[in-house]
Amino acid sequence: MKKIPLWLDMETSAFPKLEGDDECDVLIIGGGIAGVTVGYFLSQSHKKVILVDGARIGRGVTGHTTAKITSLHHLLYRDLSEKLGEDTARSYGRANQEAIDLIEEIVRKENIDCHFARNRMSVYAEAEGDTDHPREEAEVAAKLGLPASYLEQSELPFGIAGAVSFDHQAQFHPLKYLSALAEIAARSIEIFENSRAVALDEGDLVRVEFENDSVVRAKAVVLATHYPFYDKKGGLFARLIPDRDYALAIKPETRVDGMYISSAAATYSIRPYQDLLVVGGVTHRPGTVSDTEGCYRKLEEYMHERVGIAEIRYRWSTQDNFTADRMPYIGPISQDTPNIYVATGFNGWGMSNGTMAGKLIADLVEGKENSYEKTFDPSRFSLRVEGGRLLSHSWETAKEFASGKFGGTVDLKEIREGEGGVVEYGGDKISVYRDENGKLHGVKPQCTHMGCIVSWNNAEKSWDCPCHGSRFDYTGKVIQGPAAKNLERTKVDDSL
Repeated sequence: MKKIPLWLDMETSAFPKLEGDDECDVLIIGGGIAGVTVGYFLSQSHKKVILVDGARIGRGVTGHTTAKITSLHHLLYRDLSEKLGEDTARSYGRANQEAIDLIEEIVRKENIDCHFARNRMSVYAEAEGDTDHPREEAEVAAKLGLPASYLEQSELPFGIAGAVSFDHQAQFHPLKYLSALAEIAARSIEIFENSRAVALDEGDLVRVEFENDSVVRAKAVVLATHYPFYDKKGGLFARLIPDRDYALAIKPETRVDGMYISSAAATYSIRPYQDLLVVGGVTHRPGTVSDTEGCYRKLEEYMHERVGIAEIRYRWSTQDNFTADRMPYIGPISQDTPNIYVATGFNGWGMSNGTMAGKLIADLVEGKENSYEKTFDPSRFSLRVEGGRLLSHSWETAKEFASGKFGGTVDLKEIREGEGGVVEYGGDKISVYRDENGKLHGVKPQCTHMGCIVSWNNAEKSWDCPCHGSRFDYTGKVIQGPAAKNLERTKVDDSL
């Protein structure tokens, strides 16, 4: 078993690191599906465009997806219709349906070999008492013009009570698609990897500083970093709710066709890829579960019981950002910064939402009309719709902040090889990892985003922030934002 995403087990073209200062029309920060899609469409303009990624193109959140391309986003449309109105629900559904078609159009036009294939997507209920919502979802979605139907049987190797199903959805290999798209865009725009942005100053020319002290000034900046590293405008740090879940690529004992996700609050995802099944589930707030190995075990148990596992080939975890009204934020990050754009809050459905976001932002940058501009405007807010969930999120954040600041620690000598924990050392709290050779690695435990205390993640060997989802490797290096700066390293030994 490889402890990496199935999709990342391949070589891709490397791009250089950003060196020195530059100036451009558009700076795109983030090389996932949203950022690269923006770059692809702007490569067809006459603008000078620079795209940068803090690590490697497509190897962040996009490379950790289950890669379902669908407009059936769990049980969404009934709630959207009731809370935001049929027009908004219809606009959301149409935008994501168009994103599926857009990916197919790009694949065909550019002759991209990424195993793109149409497939049916279903949300299933296992218990008879849980079928009302899927049935209502099918009725509402069909009324909105989506390819929806209600089924009482499926091709799954276990029984279901009912399912809402969308025809003509799709799946693909996300990194093969994205790496090809980046190579095509790079014919006309500049792309840099391993170049992490750490600071941004607003203005007619936005100034962005990188960790190697390089500076890029741009007329427009696109923040496509999953969770924006710059959140001084728009209040997104209080409006985005991070969530982690787990994935396996298994050799199943029983073949499964079609794409599926369970209707229960604790969702499980299933989709085929060649002779494998890509399965996912077991969600939790980042930094709140230390025994993340146990999350993998729960996922294995669920799949063993329902489809059978002959072999586990790959395993990995991923992280998504959710919004209170369940729709992404796409557009200017605030009304008074019209030249700083954001694409975030895809609610676990990044392949369609990210593609749609890329096209929408490219249109906005070029001054073109786009019918979805108002639907996904980051400045929207409804206290009636969002207030309760945001209050709960704020309470959880405050609770985690307090528990980290004032919570207990472990004894340094109790930390075994391959494990980590927060300890009292020399009168201060220090996050400590003991590697397989017994060497200690210490970092200051305050997340560099807003100062919350990080927690140890034993499966990924990382320090995770429970407040806003930033993640760092055991040496303190940023893995995932919104934090832009590494944890500060500190010396520690067994003498105390």
